[in-house]
Amino acid sequence: TFVFEDLEGDVVPSILRDFSAPIVLELMSKNDKLSVPEEEEQLSFLAIYDTDGFNKWESMQTLLTRYIFSLVKGEDNQARKELILKAIGEILRDATIDPSSKAKMLSLPTELTLTRDVEKDLDPVKLYHARKKTMNEIAVEFVEEFKSRYDELSSVIISTTDSDITSAPSRANRALRNVYLEYLCSLDSPENVKMAGELALRHFDNAICFNDQFLAFRYLASMSRHATEARTEIISKFYDLAKSNGNAQVLNKWFQIQALNDDVSRVQALTQIPDFKANNAGNFRALITTFTLNSQSFHTENGYKFIGDIIRQMDKRSPILAVELANKFCKWPIYEEKYADLMKQELHKISLLKPISKSLQTTVSRALPRDYRQSLGTTKGMSPSASKKARKGKKKKAVKKGFS
Repeated sequence: TFVFEDLEGDVVPSILRDFSAPIVLELMSKNDKLSVPEEEEQLSFLAIYDTDGFNKWESMQTLLTRYIFSLVKGEDNQARKELILKAIGEILRDATIDPSSKAKMLSLPTELTLTRDVEKDLDPVKLYHARKKTMNEIAVEFVEEFKSRYDELSSVIISTTDSDITSAPSRANRALRNVYLEYLCSLDSPENVKMAGELALRHFDNAICFNDQFLAFRYLASMSRHATEARTEIISKFYDLAKSNGNAQVLNKWFQIQALNDDVSRVQALTQIPDFKANNAGNFRALITTFTLNSQSFHTENGYKFIGDIIRQMDKRSPILAVELANKFCKWPIYEEKYADLMKQELHKISLLKPISKSLQTTVSRALPRDYRQSLGTTKGMSPSASKKARKGKKKKAVKKGFS
């Protein structure tokens, strides 16, 4: 126990300063020593005033995470929203924060980070939209500042000499400018969509490094329901870049970003183009495996069916890749029932595959509860003779369109 005496006024502790060990600090509200609103006010205070860089960043990330999940739950968020906007504004205008740190502090936690500690009842589609809404709300509040600061950094970056491109200050400025661009590309009003689309195209055309081109492509591609012309143009430009360089990794980036943002039909169409080779692990992971991170398209009945069909096709060619995909369904216990049921149905269909590789069979059998298999009449676990009788007359010949 630590006791601090003779403190004047209210104080907010900044715990574990300069501490780098991988630990998890539980906040006091779990012990009912602080109410949630009081604790969040402290988090906002630390995000604004803490002089320890990591604690400042972590406080902002915690505040954003709580706000995003409160949106998922449909809770009243006005107080949290005001705390976040206040903290973002102070960080944005704080000239003492270096560009690299500011870029990290202004960035939202990723979907993977948000789901890291979720153990049950996850709705990935609601989470996706909640995170997107949070970014949009911040962008709407600070659109003029983001745009002016983007332009200021662009002037500095464009004048960068070749010898300075890899310097730490140059990389930091580009990282911060890319954060501003991401926020601007989250805007959804017609005039702002047009502005952001044109800005992203210029960002791509004037980029002094590949990462800036890639992020311009990524952010503009995320505007899938807006800026149609600009989005189509940058998809074409990035493809031309990949083909002109003859770089397979760049082409995989082209597949990857579309897999993250497009619907099932577009991804299915991409599996049919000559540039995609299913037997190429790089191609496969860039398009198919990445699609499973596309929350709004993968977590649908059609999305699950698409991946289930590919697992059954790929098990004959590459059991390793089939198992990688099957593992996405094996996470069903953390999801809400409507998603979990669909995942278990696909796992059940995969379990009936004949022939099936040992590795895939093991993966699926471990993921499916025995009582679930029995409720569907699955014959796994029966003796060979009983299994044969149960299956007699029930085989269906199916012809599925594969991919090259």
